[in-house]
Amino acid sequence: MPANFSTPSTATQVAHDGLPFAHIKPIQVLSLAADRVTMKSGNVHITATSAGAYTIAAPDIDGQVITIISETAFAHVFTCPIGFNGKNSSGTATFAAAVDNGMQLNSRNGQWWASGTANVTYA
Repeated sequence: MPANFSTPSTATQVAHDGLPFAHIKPIQVLSLAADRVTMKSGNVHITATSAGAYTIAAPDIDGQVITIISETAFAHVFTCPIGFNGKNSSGTATFAAAVDNGMQLNSRNGQWWASGTANVTYA
């Protein structure tokens, strides 16, 4: 059977390393010591050269996933008006001062739930 080399549709086009475009997540880089997470799903990388204070808004819908990873060895703090893990009031997530610390947040019922954490304390 001959190979089919026709141009794939936009929804199935293949990107770098053979991954479909639909599987590539948006990235936001936090390079300042004070900033806010502006997206509701994707990957956030912290590159600030000092400890950072960041805000993250409450999720809009169920099923949103944000992965936040520190590329610098500073104690970064995230504040959310609804808190984390069902707190329902202002809360913080504090990263220990080490590279590769992070958290994955999943939205459910208007809350951010931590499904994966590396050296992050919630209050």
